[in-house]
Amino acid sequence: INPENIPNGTYKVYINEEPLLNKMAMIERLARAKVGSKLVTFTYNENDEVSIKIEDHAYQYDILINPGHGGWDSGAVNEYVAEKEMNLKVSMYEKCRYEAHGLSVYMTRTSDTYGAKMGPSGLTDLHKVAYEMGYYGAVSKIVYSNHHNSIGNNYFSGYEVLMAGSLTSNELSNELSIANKWN
Repeated sequence: INPENIPNGTYKVYINEEPLLNKMAMIERLARAKVGSKLVTFTYNENDEVSIKIEDHAYQYDILINPGHGGWDSGAVNEYVAEKEMNLKVSMYEKCRYEAHGLSVYMTRTSDTYGAKMGPSGLTDLHKVAYEMGYYGAVSKIVYSNHHNSIGNNYFSGYEVLMAGSLTSNELSNELSIANKWN
């Protein structure tokens, strides 16, 4: 089924006149995705029956930042600072800088909490953050999570940024400029 051929709206999904059921674990279920020029949002009722909402896709945010850890989860800690504090300070600084350049930013947390924790109640806090990142990531050009790890292994270093694969290099000129400056 190509969602681009379906008019915008909300639909209950059937196979052979029976409602489509999704018995996968909650964390493995799709929540929201860009498919071609459409945004497809999946919902599941108490019987695990699948409904989809199809609408025209539009980016709402240039960048989604997840300041890693927060609240009860301190991350790495030394005698000076907890990772959750450093992640939040760096993320808030980045948000201000991006917005000063006209970019729109979504943050999964802006205070010492574990974030909004979106998603079904049966998910763990970590999975709720992942759910939120996926949900808003579908309408963000760039998604990343700030961490200042302390793993004692020089193999893992640097940064990782995830971007929508359908964007052209021209559409990503700001992002590529930022990446080049980081390098």
